[in-house]
Amino acid sequence: MTDESLKARPIEPGRTEVQTQTSQEISAELSIPGHVQSHPSAPRLPGYILTKQLGEGAYGQVWHAWQHKTRKEVAVKVFTHRSGLDWILLQREVERLARLDRHPHIVTLLDTQLEQEPPFYAMDLLESGSLDQWVRPERPAPLDRVMAWLDQICSALSYVHAKGLIHCDLKPANILLDEQDRARIVDFGQSRIFSESGASIGTLFFMPPEQAIMVDPQSPAQPDVRWDVYALGATMHAIATGQVPYATPEVSKQLSTASNLAERLDRYRCHVLAGSPAPWNVARSNGKGYELEAISRKCMAIKPEARYSSIEAVAEDLRNLRRNRPISPLSKSTGYRFKKFAGRNPFGLAFGVAVVALLSAAVGVHFQRMDIDRLRASEIVATFVDDPDQAIHDLSSASGRLRDFVADVSARYVHSANYTERVMGARSGLFTAPNEFWESVSSGVLGRHGEWLEFALNDWNLQTWELLSPQLETKLTSGSNVEKYVALCLLGQHRTDDKALVARCAEIAQSPGDPGVVAAAWWAAQQMGQSLNWQTSDRIFVDDLTGLVFMRIPRCESFKRGSDLFDRDRWPDETTPAEEIPIGPIHMSATEVTLASFGRFLIDAEKQGLINAKAVEKCRAVAADVPEERHAHVAAGSINARAARAFCDWLNNHAGAIKPRRRYRLPTEDEWEYACRAGNAGRFCYGDDPKYARYFAHCDGSAANYHEVAKRMPNAFGLFDMHGGLWELTDSPYPPEEAERAGLSDPKAERIVTRGGAFNNPAVRCRSAQKNCGTHDYVAELLGFRLVMELQE
Repeated sequence: MTDESLKARPIEPGRTEVQTQTSQEISAELSIPGHVQSHPSAPRLPGYILTKQLGEGAYGQVWHAWQHKTRKEVAVKVFTHRSGLDWILLQREVERLARLDRHPHIVTLLDTQLEQEPPFYAMDLLESGSLDQWVRPERPAPLDRVMAWLDQICSALSYVHAKGLIHCDLKPANILLDEQDRARIVDFGQSRIFSESGASIGTLFFMPPEQAIMVDPQSPAQPDVRWDVYALGATMHAIATGQVPYATPEVSKQLSTASNLAERLDRYRCHVLAGSPAPWNVARSNGKGYELEAISRKCMAIKPEARYSSIEAVAEDLRNLRRNRPISPLSKSTGYRFKKFAGRNPFGLAFGVAVVALLSAAVGVHFQRMDIDRLRASEIVATFVDDPDQAIHDLSSASGRLRDFVADVSARYVHSANYTERVMGARSGLFTAPNEFWESVSSGVLGRHGEWLEFALNDWNLQTWELLSPQLETKLTSGSNVEKYVALCLLGQHRTDDKALVARCAEIAQSPGDPGVVAAAWWAAQQMGQSLNWQTSDRIFVDDLTGLVFMRIPRCESFKRGSDLFDRDRWPDETTPAEEIPIGPIHMSATEVTLASFGRFLIDAEKQGLINAKAVEKCRAVAADVPEERHAHVAAGSINARAARAFCDWLNNHAGAIKPRRRYRLPTEDEWEYACRAGNAGRFCYGDDPKYARYFAHCDGSAANYHEVAKRMPNAFGLFDMHGGLWELTDSPYPPEEAERAGLSDPKAERIVTRGGAFNNPAVRCRSAQKNCGTHDYVAELLGFRLVMELQE
């Protein structure tokens, strides 16, 4: 039926007139208010007129729009592509918003048309801006408004988490304000379901370090509600102080110069883990400000387990703050809890003060004396660092109560996370809290960080050793392998002349046992003037062919070399590889190859022309300067890789006729580093502090003309001089890209990795992960090697 025929037909009484499509379109056009004008660059969307662009992100645009159907002004989010990540994010965000229903503090989904081109969805229009407008140092948000917004955000996030979702990108820009100044959370494009694995990269400075990582698809990340807890704390900090935590101009510049996203995230994690957010403005830390700061810092704790476990836990502390009750980050302070109680009960407090005043007169003197003793106990423990003899004298004349207080202080310090306290505990613990000292050495912080070596710094007098001898002898008899190893190292360092202890060291050195313990006993006996021969056992092999002693290195199913990203002395070539590898079991020589061992090879090499004479010319010169009777105790230096491999070949040719069958080679750099670490994940085989490295090898600029082996403590695997001595050759190639990055000439030349540092290097250059390199023909005075021996079954 035509439009003209419709116009000609009379309207029947009681019947509604039907508009044609054309007239409907005309009516719709006429119903649009005059001020509603389509933006010239806006996409065409059915049912909407897009009037003004509100924002644009990586995955789409947000427009101010007028909706035909409801005649309302709304916000429309348009995704410009229907493929790839954009489309996935759009689907996810729409699905999440629909799932979240209509919580008053989450933006409401009004309409979605994913089948259109471009796809889009409509939501509430909130024109009061976002919380990002308050992230200005000159105009931070008032604390009363911050508190109100935080309550609303916590309510919304608790609802989100109850629905099984994690937002993953909470920040001030994603929290809008409506006309009643209420917070409304938006942008769920990065959100994850609890059970969903995979990366979810949020926004730098608002995401925790464990979220800021490009996840390997083979090892997907598990989303955690504590990601949102961290982001909430960062948001709290930003709007209350006007400054984004950690976002200094220097850091922002470092991040902007990263070559790719993975590097930018690495730098971000390094900065967060190495520092702390700037303190809140002192001038604003009155009232509830300092308590809100404490809540924010707990939300932003580096370790997830130290944060609030849920958003509801944060909300509970915010409620406590409003009710003038203690909050959890500060609740350990007695003074703080008392202040909060006083604020809630001023009249009851006045009565209580009167009663306490009467009682305090009777007990004041007693508690004053206890406070004095506690202070004195801390002073005695501190005295062990500067004047240990005086500390022992003070302790011997102390009362029983004071001794108990000293023991309590030392017991706390040997387990402390604070370096200074650990040092004091290590110096005093053997005398005042021995059980706690040995517990911390065996499985605690003293063993992990190496502060037990503090005890080696003092020259203890005879009287002191008389106090310690029974304790150390007990550990040598019944202690764990770790305790025996530490006790033997301390004995060897102090070179006691206690005949019973010397005999016990010799007995352990001559018996089968843990290689680390046996090596420490052998070294201690040597230090105390007792010359011993090594004994072959199932884990120690005295090799008649090389004249070296080989320690069995235990198997490791998965090992990754390299240094911590946050090591301040880290070099670019210490990067941890993506894949873990198995190590061992192998036998590694306890020392570098000595002049005596290498000298036997040189005689044959010269006769048979096995190597170029110039390659070992410097080694011969060193050997000539060392008395022959010392050749078994001096490392063979000035050896290049070709000469070292020729030595291995020479050994393997001679090994074919002897039993047990064996094969010799250079270690790989993974084998070398695993053996050097001896189970410690720190920077050295004992922990992190370079000042203790001198106990394990010659380093820190020694002016010696050559390197004497086994003069320092062995590591826990029974290996000597891994940190210093000579740079040691490995059988691993040095990557050309690393050579180019280091600015080496001819970066494409074949180079091999060397490890361990040298005796003239600073200790930080002798760390477990430190590496160097040289060509196969490169000869240097401080270049030597140690061997791996494979016993053939």
